[in-house]
Amino acid sequence: MDGDTGSVLLIDEDRGVLQRSARVLERAGFACVTMADPGEAMDRLQGSPAVDLVLLEPQLQSLDGIGLMRGIRDRFAGRPWLQLIVLTGAPSLTSAIEALRLEAADYLQKPVAAEALVQGVRRAALRAAAQRSGVPTSGSTEQLLRLVWQIHAARRA
Repeated sequence: MDGDTGSVLLIDEDRGVLQRSARVLERAGFACVTMADPGEAMDRLQGSPAVDLVLLEPQLQSLDGIGLMRGIRDRFAGRPWLQLIVLTGAPSLTSAIEALRLEAADYLQKPVAAEALVQGVRRAALRAAAQRSGVPTSGSTEQLLRLVWQIHAARRA
């Protein structure tokens, strides 16, 4: 997923989780940027229009992760393709409902299997590519999204 789109921003105060997640995703072909300081996330996103997906822990010690998600949606409303994925060690019905309201692409529980992480990110990346290309994703099948992603990737090559 190199090029001008397709980057994944990983936000978690646990550096071990960041390293493991980035390693798994990079092996699967995703360009990753990691941040242990969630307070800098908005500035990073502002300076990184290539980010298609933000994967974050909603239970942060230094910042409210759900509030961060809400802030991302508000501040970057002009990036409708931007996908959010929750990766949490403390799943709760409240955070799941809030993530759903904020249109999170997935809600994963730590420890997450490498395959489940890659599949969740891949699905979200397909949605992002489709939306960047102007293809409506509601009612679309994953097969159609894959085709759109392949077309999008071919245009960048």
